[in-house]
Amino acid sequence: MTDQRIPERRVERLVSEAVGARNTAEAGADLIGAADIPLGEARLRSAIVADPGALTAFLEEAYERLAPGGELALTLQRQQHGPLSGRVETLRDLLSGMAFGAGFEQIRVQAGTDAAIELTAVRSAKLPPLERRQMLSIVMPVYNEAATASQVVEALLAKRIDGLDLELVIVESNSTDGSREQMERYGADPRVTLVLEEHPQGKGHAVRAGLAAASGDFVLIQDADLEYDLDDYEAVLEPLRRIEAGFVLGYRRRTDGARFGVRHFESQVIAGMAMNLANIAFLHLFNAVYRAKLRDPFTMYKAFRRECLTGLRLECNRFDFDWELAGKLLRAGYRPIEVPVTYRSRSFNEGKKVSVLRDPWSWVVACFKYRVAPLWH
Repeated sequence: MTDQRIPERRVERLVSEAVGARNTAEAGADLIGAADIPLGEARLRSAIVADPGALTAFLEEAYERLAPGGELALTLQRQQHGPLSGRVETLRDLLSGMAFGAGFEQIRVQAGTDAAIELTAVRSAKLPPLERRQMLSIVMPVYNEAATASQVVEALLAKRIDGLDLELVIVESNSTDGSREQMERYGADPRVTLVLEEHPQGKGHAVRAGLAAASGDFVLIQDADLEYDLDDYEAVLEPLRRIEAGFVLGYRRRTDGARFGVRHFESQVIAGMAMNLANIAFLHLFNAVYRAKLRDPFTMYKAFRRECLTGLRLECNRFDFDWELAGKLLRAGYRPIEVPVTYRSRSFNEGKKVSVLRDPWSWVVACFKYRVAPLWH
């Protein structure tokens, strides 16, 4: 049997409410459509896609027929009831997860015409993620963290997670305390991608540079200090690896004796209490604006499928990036699973870089701005 895979060929999904409508109705499922897959002179007609299981089978068939780099374009007619009903924002997480699980990348799910949903993707050169070792890209911005950065890098390079390869993307922003020289020593390690910025432009800018360089199936953002526990990686990543969610938040829990909030500064008690109160206010603001019920959208431990960022417009340069990223992923339809993580906050005396005069105002602006700003490039 000849190989019918076609590189660089677009596979089109043709929706027809007429074809197979009777059989679909008799099966008790809502009609989604019929499919044709052009393969040169050969054509494969799929079964009617009437439920997520049938769509999964179609995606698996398309993966087998396409060569790496081949393009997939699906048009799905939304159901009135059932798992494939609802607005495109509520279906994006489900559909992109299904395409990712079948072995596709560069996945985009958009609203089409006549209540249809358009899904486009590219057939990966890799096996589907559940059939191979997956890869995690850890994006770590570094600026003036000489006291802790090397310790964090060493711990990350020594970390082992069953079935998962690690890629460490270090973005160094031309520190003045020797951090750059420390990070340059790791540049030759094949697991490390080192991005050197000419001058500091903010944590958000550094993270965005790291995201652009990441190549893993999943991405996790890691600070170069010791506030978070690396032993929590497995719990944070588990929903992603099982394709149960596209976005996970590690919500911070108290482990240092604080009576409320997540910050307890031994040498700056009043500052810690003020930040805890402000965090509660900001949390209520964020949840109200985005109609969410999150515990900790501002956590640094944000993990997600890299495909979730396909086409997403990100622009913040400072600590408002946390607000922009969380808000836009929510608006895009990715509802995060929240997993508890261990957290020990450092004080301003220990190097915390948030500006209490400048940054809170930018967070409020970001909260409202990115509720309505364009999502996509």
